Amino acid sequence: MREVSKKILAFGLALSMLLAAVSCAPKEGTSGKDHKVTKSAYGQVWSAPSTVKVDKMNIEYDNKGEGVLSYQAVRNEYESCQLIITAKKDVKQFALQVSDLKKEDAVLSAENVMVYVQKYIHYSETNGNGYLPDALIPMDAAIEHEENTIEADRNGALWVTIYIPKETEAGIYEGTFQLSLDGEKGEETLDIPVTVEVFDYTLTDEINARTMFTNRDYEIATGELDGSIEMITKYFEFFLDYRLSLQSLPLETLSTEEYVDAVEKYYDRVSTYNIQVKKGDNQGGVYKNEEMVREQILMLASRSTAERNLLDKAYIYTIDEPDITKAEERALLVTRLNQTNAILQNCVDIIKADTSGQYDNFKKIRGWETYIADMKNVVTHNQFWWLLGNEDTEDGQAILEASNCVCPVFTNINDTTIEQFENMCEKYGITVWWYGCMTPNPPATTYHISDPNLLSARTISWLQSKYDVQGNLYWNPAGYTSGVPTTEGYYYYIDLYESPYRDPEKIKNWPAGDGYLAYPGAAYGVYGPLPSLRLMSIRDGMEEYEILEDIKSRLSGEENLFGDVDVDSIMNMFYSSISKGTAYMFADGEQELNFSTLRNSLLSFVSGLENGLGFVLGNVAVKGEKANVTYYVQDGAIVSIDGQQQKPVSGTTYQYKMDLAKDTYIHVTVENASGKSVVYNQFVSKPVYVLSALSDAADLDGITVTEGSQAEFVTNDMYSVDGTAVHLKVNGVVTGDILEDATFKPSVTIDTAMFTESIADYATVQISMYNPGEAFTVAIKTRSGSSNAALGDYEIPTGMTTLELDLANQIANFETIDAIVLEFNNVADEAPLSYEFYMDNIVGDK
Repeated sequence: MREVSKKILAFGLALSMLLAAVSCAPKEGTSGKDHKVTKSAYGQVWSAPSTVKVDKMNIEYDNKGEGVLSYQAVRNEYESCQLIITAKKDVKQFALQVSDLKKEDAVLSAENVMVYVQKYIHYSETNGNGYLPDALIPMDAAIEHEENTIEADRNGALWVTIYIPKETEAGIYEGTFQLSLDGEKGEETLDIPVTVEVFDYTLTDEINARTMFTNRDYEIATGELDGSIEMITKYFEFFLDYRLSLQSLPLETLSTEEYVDAVEKYYDRVSTYNIQVKKGDNQGGVYKNEEMVREQILMLASRSTAERNLLDKAYIYTIDEPDITKAEERALLVTRLNQTNAILQNCVDIIKADTSGQYDNFKKIRGWETYIADMKNVVTHNQFWWLLGNEDTEDGQAILEASNCVCPVFTNINDTTIEQFENMCEKYGITVWWYGCMTPNPPATTYHISDPNLLSARTISWLQSKYDVQGNLYWNPAGYTSGVPTTEGYYYYIDLYESPYRDPEKIKNWPAGDGYLAYPGAAYGVYGPLPSLRLMSIRDGMEEYEILEDIKSRLSGEENLFGDVDVDSIMNMFYSSISKGTAYMFADGEQELNFSTLRNSLLSFVSGLENGLGFVLGNVAVKGEKANVTYYVQDGAIVSIDGQQQKPVSGTTYQYKMDLAKDTYIHVTVENASGKSVVYNQFVSKPVYVLSALSDAADLDGITVTEGSQAEFVTNDMYSVDGTAVHLKVNGVVTGDILEDATFKPSVTIDTAMFTESIADYATVQISMYNPGEAFTVAIKTRSGSSNAALGDYEIPTGMTTLELDLANQIANFETIDAIVLEFNNVADEAPLSYEFYMDNIVGDK
C-alpha cells in the first residue's frame, strides 16, 4: 500500500480567506480541556467570544478560552468579549475594574470600556430549555442590586464592550483589568490581561443598511412607568446608538411642524423614518389620514435642499402582513397600495403646480419627483412563497405592479431563489427588504433568546450584503406588555427579566425574546433601556455590513484591481463561510467556521484596501506536496514573504511555490512607500487525505466501465487540479430489446482496494470531476459483497465540480465498502445516451 499523502484541493480561487487571529476563544481545533484557563480559589475564569451563549448550568463547556480579553476592531467600532467565572464555591460578589490600555505613548482610555453583568433568562420550549444569558446589567447597577453573585457549580459572566474612537492610532494596545472575587475563602483579585488590535481603517458613521424597527410608545411607558417625551426620546436615541432606526419618531403632539423638526434633528443619524399618522405606534396606514400625510410631505419638501434632501430616507408602512393566499386580502392589499400611490402622486402634482417658490430648492434635486412618487412602501409578506409561485398570474401581477418594496421573511431569500427575486425586482422596479417575526426558527437566523447561536443575529447582516437586501424590519424592539389585550382593552406589564414570553400563555408561535431586544432600566435604577446580548450582536452585524459594502464599492470602482479575480469571487470568500447559501446560519465552531479568524481576514482586507495594500489569493495549482500559488496585490506595493522581497511575474500578479508538507499558510507582508504595512497569514486550503490522486496509468486497474465504454489516463491541466486525470466516455447500448435497453445501466465502478487507506476510516469522500459538455445526472451507490446501498442522484454541471459522498451510514451498516458505483441513464428516444467527463482526486475526510 502506498504511503498516505496529503494534498490541497484548490479549484481556481480559494473560497477561504482565513488569517491567523487572536480571539477570546480557543484556537481552532482545541477544547476547553486542552486550553489554559485561569485557576481561582473559587473555580475557573475563562473567556468566550461575542458569538456564543453559555448556559448558566453548563460548567463543563468544552470550548473555554484563556482567561484573557482579546479584541480586534477598526476605528469607530464597538467590539465585545465575554469573561466567564465557573464557580466551584459560592461567590458572594464579583466585579471587574478596568483601566487604560496603552501602545507606547498612545492611550485607549478606560472611558471607552463598558462592563455588564449577564443576566440569565430561563426558557422552556419544544426545542429545549435552560438558562441562557440575555439582559445586560451595567456593573454598578448589578452591584447595587446584589446581582453580582454566583452559586457553586454555576457560571457567572461579564460582557465587556470596547469602543474604538475615530482618532485612535492603529496598532496593538495592552493592559490589565482586575477581577475581584469574594466569598467564604475571602477576597481574591486576579489579573486579566487585555489586548486590543486596532486596524488602520475607520468605520463610517453612515448607515446604508436601512432598518425599520416598529416601536410603540405605550409599551415603553408601561415598562418604565414613564411615558414622557424625554423617556420616548431616550429610547429612540438609544437604538440609534446601535445603528437601528425606529419606525416612529419621538413626538409629543404629532403636529406637522413638530414632525418635520424631528426629521431635521435626526436626519444625519437615521437610515429611515416613517411617514407617520399615529404617534408612537405602527398601526396607522397613511390612507387613514390623507391630509396629514400631504402636510408632512409638502413641509419636508419645502425644507429640503439639494445638499439635504429630507425625503430621501422617508418610508411608508401601509399594511401589515396581508394574507395573500386569500383573494380578498390580495384585493385589499392592491387597493391600499393604489390609495397610497395616489396620495403620493397628488403631492407631486401640488409641488409641480406651485408658483410661490417655497419648493424651489427641492426642485433643484435631480429627479425630485421620484423621492415622493416612488417613496418605498414596505409591505411585510409572511406568505411570500405564494407570490413567488404566482408571479405570472393576474393577482400576482396586480400586487407586483402596485408595489415598490416587498418584505418577505429571511428564509425566502437564498441561493436558489435569488435569481427570481432579482428578475422580479428589475421587471417591476421593486426594492427588497426582509424581516423576522416569531419565525423563522433555529437553525435559521433568528433574534430569539432560545437560539443558542448568538452569531445568528449578527450574520444576517452578512447575508443582507450578499443578497443586496436593502432593509431589515423588526416588529418591536421594546415590547414590555403582554401583547394580548385584556377584555378591558389594555395591555398589562410582563416582567421580561423573569419570563421571556410576552404572551401570558406562551403560545407556540411566540418564542422567548420575540418582540423585544432591550429591557426597562427602571428595574435597576437606570433611566432608559438596557441592552441585550442579541442587540449587541445585531449592532456588530450592522458594523460589519458597512465594511462589506465598502469593500464591494472599492472593488467595483477599480476594474481588474486583482487580476482576473472578480468582485463576486472576492466577496464570496467572506459570505461562503457563514452559511450554505441559505438563512440557515452556521454557529461559531461548526462547519469549520472560526468567526474570529474570518472577521480578522475581513478587517485585514479592508484596512489593506484603505492603504493601497490589498492582497487576494488567486489560483492554487497543486502537484503532490507542492503548490504554485498565484496572488495579486495593489499596484505600487512592496511584497515580501518570510522576509524575502518578491517580484511580480507581470503587473500586480505574483507567484510563489510552497511545500505543503511544511506549511499550508502563505505569510505575506505588503508595504507601501510610507512604511505602512499589512501582514496576511493566508490559509491556502485545508489539507485532506488523498485516497487516489489518479496520477498513474496503473490506477486504471481499479476502475471498471461497462460494455461499450472506455477509460484512459490523461495528463491535462485544463481538466485536472494537478495535471493528471482519468478520461471517461460512458456509453449506453441499444440491442433492440426494449426491456434489456431500459434495464441496462452504463456505469463506472471504482474499486476501493485501489485507495491508499481503508475507506472505513472516512465519513465522507469527495470526487473531483470536470464535465466539458452539458449537465447530466448520475446515480451513485456503494457495494459491499453482494449488498448495495443507494447514496442518491447527483447533478454534474458543466465545468469543474466536486461530488461529496456521505458514507457514514453505509460504513456503519457494512463495516466496509468494496466499491463506489456511478450509474447513468441508458436510452432516450431509442438512441443510447453518452456521457464524457474527467475524474480526478478521490479524497477522504474523517
